[in-house]
Amino acid sequence: MAYKTISISEEVYSNLFALKKRNESFSDLFLRLTKREKPKPKLSNFYDGK
Repeated sequence: MAYKTISISEEVYSNLFALKKRNESFSDLFLRLTKREKPKPKLSNFYDGK
């Protein structure tokens, strides 16, 4: 696994730390925050009303 160093302000660090769950790494936090949910299918995608 590759590692990258990033610079963030103390304010951002504090905000991220407050969002971090117990026993969660910052990498896990970033993955959780950046995870994109798949759009939920709409009933209209399967039923045209005819």
